[in-house]
Amino acid sequence: MRFSKLNPKKSLLAKLFLFYIIPFVIFAGAMGLCFSYITNKMINENVLPQFDDRLAENAHSLAASLNPTLINKASERGEEIKGKLDAFVEDKKGIEYVYVLKRENDADMIVALSGSDDYMVESPFTPEQAKSINGSEDVLSEIYKDKWGTHKSYFTPIEGTDSIVGIDMDASFIDELKSTMIFYNILFLASAVILGVLCAVVIGKKISGPVNELVGYTNEMAKGDLSKSIPVALAERMRLAICQMDSKI
Repeated sequence: MRFSKLNPKKSLLAKLFLFYIIPFVIFAGAMGLCFSYITNKMINENVLPQFDDRLAENAHSLAASLNPTLINKASERGEEIKGKLDAFVEDKKGIEYVYVLKRENDADMIVALSGSDDYMVESPFTPEQAKSINGSEDVLSEIYKDKWGTHKSYFTPIEGTDSIVGIDMDASFIDELKSTMIFYNILFLASAVILGVLCAVVIGKKISGPVNELVGYTNEMAKGDLSKSIPVALAERMRLAICQMDSKI
């Protein structure tokens, strides 16, 4: 059939292209997986634990700084509580909000919130907030997203009261780290593919040229024309091309 007769030049170039590009892609993919694994492990075992420790340290520091008497009289002294919360947040990089929560008359209440002039505002607790206030225990949230950004929170009881403090910190840097990781993985893979293509094209041309000339000579001989002999220079070019190919493997 006509379509089964492949052009020798195109066929050889295709084989050389695959011969070089596939190993480069496999290598790049393997390196990308290794890089992703190492980066995720670094984030999960080093970055996040340090971030969580900072959250806990700030929450405990805030809880210890609040006078139980002041918190127990929250309905009357909301502005004073808010002033202490604002003072605590000041100059602390990464902290977005700190607040005091309590349950009053079976209602979930935000006693005071840094940066807000509203006091004793009813607001349903999140599962983590409810767990902390119901069990009088420390609770660390997972990273979560909302319309204001990416955050992580910590809740801890205020000794001598039925209230808890909450602290929200910006966790967007985690997403940025992961995005950077993905970017470098793609960049590495693209570079490997480009390098493989260049190797395939350069070496393919060096090999396919002499091969096509040799095919031309053999076709003439097959037709019965024995007047032509294969030039020594062509044979030498073939030998050098093959040697170069072997050295690349």
